[in-house]
Amino acid sequence: MAGLTWLPFLASSLLMMVSLFQSSQAAGVAVYWGQNGDEGSLADTCASGNYQFVNLAFLTTFGGGNTPVLNLAGHCNPGAGTCTSLSVEINDCQNQNIKVLLSLGGAVGNQSLTSADDARQVANYLWNNFLGGQSRSRPLGHAVLDGIDFSIESGTGLYWDNLARALSGFSSQKKVYLSAAPQCPFPDADLSTAISTGLFDYVWIQFYNNGQCQYSTNADNLIAAWNQWTSVHSNQIFLGVPAAPAAADGGYIPPDALISQVLPSIKSSHKYAGVMIWNKYFDSGYSSAIKEQVAASSPSIAPGSGSPSSPAGPHSGRKKSKNLRVKLYVVGAAIATSLAALALLFWCCKLRKRKGNHRNFMGSEMPELDDNEDDESLFFSFTSIEIATDHFSEENKLGQGGFGPVYKGKLVNGLEIAVKRLNRMSGHGIEQFKNEVKVISKLQHRNLVRLLGSCLEKEERLLVYEYLPNNSLDSVLFDAAKRNILDWKRRLKIIEGVAQGLLYLHKYSRLKIIHRDLKTSNVLLDADLNPKISDFGTARIFGENEMRGSTMNIVGT
Repeated sequence: MAGLTWLPFLASSLLMMVSLFQSSQAAGVAVYWGQNGDEGSLADTCASGNYQFVNLAFLTTFGGGNTPVLNLAGHCNPGAGTCTSLSVEINDCQNQNIKVLLSLGGAVGNQSLTSADDARQVANYLWNNFLGGQSRSRPLGHAVLDGIDFSIESGTGLYWDNLARALSGFSSQKKVYLSAAPQCPFPDADLSTAISTGLFDYVWIQFYNNGQCQYSTNADNLIAAWNQWTSVHSNQIFLGVPAAPAAADGGYIPPDALISQVLPSIKSSHKYAGVMIWNKYFDSGYSSAIKEQVAASSPSIAPGSGSPSSPAGPHSGRKKSKNLRVKLYVVGAAIATSLAALALLFWCCKLRKRKGNHRNFMGSEMPELDDNEDDESLFFSFTSIEIATDHFSEENKLGQGGFGPVYKGKLVNGLEIAVKRLNRMSGHGIEQFKNEVKVISKLQHRNLVRLLGSCLEKEERLLVYEYLPNNSLDSVLFDAAKRNILDWKRRLKIIEGVAQGLLYLHKYSRLKIIHRDLKTSNVLLDADLNPKISDFGTARIFGENEMRGSTMNIVGT
């Protein structure tokens, strides 16, 4: 291991560079644009240098079988196809490192999702028409927006979490940024479930139109509500304010009061990321007055002065943009170099893999998988799983299998998981554990429960699976209240899904596996009642070209 003594130094250097990169991303200002034809063009909005985020407002109607309606006031007419001209302006904004998102919602229109499947259809529409997908009729032309903003003010409040998950799923192709604009009373009636998924990159809270948590003569109620909101699963939270008294029914904060009374308090939170302004039409100088203090590490007000510093000169924004661009290039190059070095290190370690033990991410030694192919699973640290399951609490216990209990957990990124904690005295030894990881990691099918990773640390042996909210098929079939949701159409779909999963196991997987323990309790249902086979029981494993069993092991119990 002497040749790897430089690893801690490299890792530390990379962390420092990442920290530098993060610190270079100062807090910023977000604005809503598109609700008044007299507010100026999108190009002028971005060229002002006042904003780091622009939300195009709004897609007012969608879901529930409704034809989607884009309403950008007097800027263009989507029905006549004139909004495609915005494509050039969107690209221009993005070239200035400004993120442009499409905002869903608004106070008019019809925004409602009727089911998880409806949410998935809306996500597909958004991906193909505004994001990285393909469609013949893209309302904004060929421009690819950076993400989707949830500004929901009507509907049932249901299935927004499903929409967030579906949109987030496209990030494997191109990052889809998600933002939400909840009302300041905590938690928000419409968006709390969606925000709790932890999938939202930005949360800009509307501290206006709500007397109990908005600014009046002092900031006490606002600060109290802000402190509640910092508990949500998002690392970047924005203070939402109206740009002028006429922009909202209460909650306007004069720039000097924002700088002297509000910013010093909310900046103490590490989740503070800036200010969101409603909206561009009413912003006749508000953003210019506050942007320096919003981005500053701490407010710098001259003694005895209750007003913000004077706006910067006409060339200061250009200088700062250039300096930031240079800094990003330098930091990006350094990170790329370090990542290349880490990749080389990883390759070297893979060459040495079969010579002995290797180490997991927590530093403890891990036995080798006796396999001629690369291990495809992700190793979790025991600490991360312990936190996710609340120290394997009884409240999170889902059930008891033949080789140990199963727990529900939630990772720090909001992902829900199911953790199988194998009994130390179950007879499920290291070889069986290694075999299970090896086999299940090779199985990728929509009708099989997906293995997310494993942990073999100290004396603990854990398997981490995707969590399926509707439990097992038998729990639905034999529940008088639930069985009615399984009409014959759904039952046929479940039968077909199970058959597809078995066909994959028996014929098309790289290792041929006979389940040998298939029953309704071993068929789990996802949020849309799609079946996924679990608990492979005593499985017989075949090589790709073999017709007889090559080994006998416990897999997936």
